[in-house]
Amino acid sequence: MDYYVGWDVGGWNCSSRSASQDALAILSREEQSFRVMGSISRGPIRKSINRSSKLHSILNEECGTSIQHDDSITIAIDTPLGFPLAVQSLISGGDLPPEVPDDYSENPYLYRVTERWLFSRNFPTLSAIKDMIGSQATKGMHALRKLGLTTAEGECGVWRNGRIVAIECYPTTCKRSENVGCAGSATVQRLFDSLDDARHLAAVDQIDAVHCALIAYLFAADKSQLVGPTHNAPASEGWIWTPRDAIGRTAQIRR
Repeated sequence: MDYYVGWDVGGWNCSSRSASQDALAILSREEQSFRVMGSISRGPIRKSINRSSKLHSILNEECGTSIQHDDSITIAIDTPLGFPLAVQSLISGGDLPPEVPDDYSENPYLYRVTERWLFSRNFPTLSAIKDMIGSQATKGMHALRKLGLTTAEGECGVWRNGRIVAIECYPTTCKRSENVGCAGSATVQRLFDSLDDARHLAAVDQIDAVHCALIAYLFAADKSQLVGPTHNAPASEGWIWTPRDAIGRTAQIRR
């Protein structure tokens, strides 16, 4: 079986009462239609990550599924999965940037190449350095390491281990993409409608997780529909895979 997973990442110590929490959504595709597997979980998954180094075990525990260890899983994660190269160099005693620009959105200490690229296309993003998402970022990076997911030499923005593939995404871009909407079946649309009708914080996390799962599907099925890394994107920074048809459309919603 092939599964497409979205993970909207919460902070390390988020609790069941936190405004923002982890949310996991798992989709499978059968006869040109999506099926939601198990439940769309919302709640802290730190303990599951501590207990297991197997992604299928974490998903089964959190979502009530029965994914097997040899099933194929593509997971799209909504959090920075790398720090800016300038920060990495600063910590390790390497070279400094020749200058720090006036425009904060072009500051190489605050934003990675992928985030600066999105800024230039009217998609403002948060910074793992400047904004309050360092907890989520380190949680996502820790999970990659714990699960044994690594980036192959010469590849940027993709982490692999056997039949598991992980990428980073940004759900806000999905809301401006017709391709993501078309990828979702009537089942997924009904799910969006039911979650949106709830109009509470839980729905926001769960909707983002479903959007991430749809990005995971597009990456696995036809990644030409997504914009991949530019030539100057360092592998150690990673990349936010973005629906190609969303570029150029103004987005005012921040992550």
